[in-house]
Amino acid sequence: MGAFVSLNGDAIRTVSRFLAPAAILLLLSGASCPPGPGRTYSCGDPTSAHGHCYGIVSFNVTDFGNGLNFGLFSTVVNAVALLGGSVAGTKNPGELNDEFWVTQKRVPTGCVDRDGTQIPCWVEVGLSAGGCSISPNETHLFWADNRPFEGFFCHDLGPLEQQEFGHDTSLLIRQNASDTSTYDVIVITCVDASAQCSGRGFIGESTVNAMFPDDVDMGMELAGTTGANAPGTNFLGTIVTGRNGPKFLDVNGVIRNDMPTTAAWSSLPTSGNGGSFHTSCCF
Repeated sequence: MGAFVSLNGDAIRTVSRFLAPAAILLLLSGASCPPGPGRTYSCGDPTSAHGHCYGIVSFNVTDFGNGLNFGLFSTVVNAVALLGGSVAGTKNPGELNDEFWVTQKRVPTGCVDRDGTQIPCWVEVGLSAGGCSISPNETHLFWADNRPFEGFFCHDLGPLEQQEFGHDTSLLIRQNASDTSTYDVIVITCVDASAQCSGRGFIGESTVNAMFPDDVDMGMELAGTTGANAPGTNFLGTIVTGRNGPKFLDVNGVIRNDMPTTAAWSSLPTSGNGGSFHTSCCF
């Protein structure tokens, strides 16, 4: 399982200093695009891990220059209001997430879907409408894990507050230095210098997690068949663990673009800024 604690005051400022290099002030947010009436897509069901649509960029952990030693992955996403939509012909909600995953895809993983099919193990963190039993009409902070032989758990950290929309939220997953079977998950809102809100912080732990991460995916996930919407947003100043410790992301990765999601680098990653990766979902 996992747990989280809420942070405020000095605790937020302390963690913010740790994450400060990732808080690039460049803000390239796109305009909202309402979903067209009656438009449909085929992106699976949120209750299954299969058939979802993705607008993501993927990296092999070895791309970061430290072999298969994952270390950490940190990024900053501009928080926008999401709509998860629904599964047409049912009462089931859809799901739309801005997030990243730290994943073991090499088999055997020890992780299975509800139908018994072997699937990747992962820890993920981000913003969701429709995941974690969240209303598809609300945008919440969340993190989740699917651990070898332990199963899937989703942790709803609660809705974004009104003043947090349009500002940067810092997301981090790191392998705990003293216990490699634990992954720390840190979320902090309002980390951009222009934010008028003081920010909130959360720390979670994915424990008893024996996965060996070999892949990181960053961007958008969509499940359902109709009604989802996400204004354009950007993942900024991404930091990874290289041979000599934390560094800005400096490799392009491989982009996957499943309609109706869109994803592309708006600014390629370099050793000086970590890049800006843009996603949206408009019809």
